[in-house]
Amino acid sequence: ESLKMMEKYEDSVELRKKLRYETLFANEKDAQTFLCGILNTMTNGISRPNFSLTNTLSKHTREISADDQYEVIMTNPTYGGQEDKTIKKNLPLEFQTGETALHFLYYVMESLKKNGRAAIILPAGVLNGTTGVFAKIKKELFEKFNLHTIIRLAGSTFDPYTTISPNILFFDKNGPTKEIWYYQMYVSERLRVEGKKTKPHYSKSKPIEDQDFVDVLEWMKNKEKNQNAWKVSVDEIKEYNLD
Repeated sequence: ESLKMMEKYEDSVELRKKLRYETLFANEKDAQTFLCGILNTMTNGISRPNFSLTNTLSKHTREISADDQYEVIMTNPTYGGQEDKTIKKNLPLEFQTGETALHFLYYVMESLKKNGRAAIILPAGVLNGTTGVFAKIKKELFEKFNLHTIIRLAGSTFDPYTTISPNILFFDKNGPTKEIWYYQMYVSERLRVEGKKTKPHYSKSKPIEDQDFVDVLEWMKNKEKNQNAWKVSVDEIKEYNLD
């Protein structure tokens, strides 16, 4: 999808080569998913994908150099899964945690170039946590990055794979954070069944679709308060609770 968005700027052989061989990079630890990614990029004209079959968290964050940083990072990392107990030692001592979602958040923060921007999908638990490493990493996020927008997806967005309420955090390395925009998305009314009182919900047979993002994408062009959107000053946030 990133390739499709950028293809319109290809107006020379040099730019075509740069986009296809020097722009897009990815890590994936699951072999089957990795293969799907490779095949997907190859069918879209990238014959030599910059994909690595690796566990991102197996690298210590202190080893992230300027050459390992990116201008844009987009990720929907695994959360709720179990990693080897030694994995958390790849974080600085004060930030060590077995919570993979929190680990990924810190890794993304460290992997972002100056003026870079990131979007990461995280479970509600990371937003709510106010003690220990949860607070320490979010304090780092507030002070060194500009967490400007949180999109709260519908709770059934990833059904049946998980019922955890997901959120998309958008931040850039132009910090610190001064205010955060929130937008609450709901299950599309297209899934409501007439005559039934049950709430509409996404499922494997009725997944979320591109059309369900039309309103929020339009809102992001010129953010304004409405029945689904509001703005919070960082001074109003207590104990780094982002709920």
